Amino acid sequence: MTTLKWALGLFLLAGIVVVVQLADPAPHSPLVRFRQLPDAPSTLSVPSGGAFTSLAGTSVADSVLNAPAPNWEADPFGEKLAMVRPLAGVFPPAEGALRVILEAARRGALRESLLRHYLQQAGTLAANPQSAAAADLFQDQFMPVWELARRCRQMEEFAAILRLADNPEQVKVLVRMVTASPQGAGGLAHVLQTAAQESTALAAACLDYVLQRGPDGLDTLLAATRKGAAGIRLVLEHPGLTAAQLRVASQPTSWLGQLEARYQAARLQHGPWVTMVKYAVLAVLSALVIALAIPGRYLQRLLSVPSGGANGATTPPAWVSALAVGVVLSGLTYLMAVAIRPETTWAVSTPTGAATAGASATMVARADNAFLSGVVVFVSLTIHAAVWFFVRAKLRAVEEDETAPASLRLKRLENLDVFLDLPLFTGLALTVIAFILITLDAGMSRHFAYTSTVVGIISAVSLRVRYLYPLRERLLHA
Repeated sequence: MTTLKWALGLFLLAGIVVVVQLADPAPHSPLVRFRQLPDAPSTLSVPSGGAFTSLAGTSVADSVLNAPAPNWEADPFGEKLAMVRPLAGVFPPAEGALRVILEAARRGALRESLLRHYLQQAGTLAANPQSAAAADLFQDQFMPVWELARRCRQMEEFAAILRLADNPEQVKVLVRMVTASPQGAGGLAHVLQTAAQESTALAAACLDYVLQRGPDGLDTLLAATRKGAAGIRLVLEHPGLTAAQLRVASQPTSWLGQLEARYQAARLQHGPWVTMVKYAVLAVLSALVIALAIPGRYLQRLLSVPSGGANGATTPPAWVSALAVGVVLSGLTYLMAVAIRPETTWAVSTPTGAATAGASATMVARADNAFLSGVVVFVSLTIHAAVWFFVRAKLRAVEEDETAPASLRLKRLENLDVFLDLPLFTGLALTVIAFILITLDAGMSRHFAYTSTVVGIISAVSLRVRYLYPLRERLLHA
């Protein structure tokens, strides 16, 4: 039976800790807003692999080269590029680059500004296409498109990326983004296509974001595409968000995270009634833990008060005392559970390249604070419990001394008055110690100080009001 009670008590205590972990959603939290956004259907598959995968021979550049030769005279742009084809005699990659650029233009992947630029450069190269200067110019202005095509697996993703470039310098930047990102061109194209569904300006803002934050920035935007363009816009408004936070917010992996997501969704839908139910569950679980942890006979004796005296005075029933102590102990249990709950820090802006490291350091610091706070609260409650039982034993010794006259027992109670202030002195001493420890951790020190002070006051009041006063009343009327 004892083993069963301990097992059930530990189960109920674990339930208290789990319920306390269900944090209420912050009204302006970007992660809560992200979680509330509806999921968007995926419009583009993201192939795995980056620049290394393009070596398999299935890139856009390979597809264009393996396709039948284009009709160069079909449009004025093709005719202009055909005048540069003799450059392939001294620079062989020129043929493939020209074919890729022509195919991009016919698919509408070249912006008007970039198309005009290539028309102008083609006219310059046509004057002397086989010179060394022409080869250098071609490599600087035309080859970036070829490099981008080599790193793209599908024509759709190649076109989605290239449409945002106004000049060859921007194409070079896009090539560096694709090369440096583990997600490759597929990830960048997916982000750009999702953002372009709302506006081209949002897609351009995504490029700026990736340019500033590198592969981590692209990973964050890719995680935000689960919510569509609205999710991307939210990330751009709160640049401190990380991919890990977004993935956990959109689809929690742990059962506790899923439970918290459901609780927060119910809280946002039904209002504060859900929070009231949560606290009611906490009260019931705490009461059951107390009922299991303390033996019934000892609890009844501990909470017993002197019976009514000769004047017919009556005392409250025993269940009133049990309820009062239960409320106090339940409140202390809740305070300890709150103290060990890790605090969640919502994203803040961090300098370029430091977002992930800063978020990781913050979460580690928060976990350390939660552990230290839980330890000091537990130590404070243990010390106060020991002091309370010590003073209660002193009062019980006077109460059970039925052989001594009432006057002597009253004098002994007066002499015990210093012990009744012992909980207050203990709380004050622990508060001073907490202020000394403030240099180690401010959050831990505050938990220590507040808990020590509040519990000291409650202990002193309970001893005087619930035990000392009824005993003196009985002795005065004896």
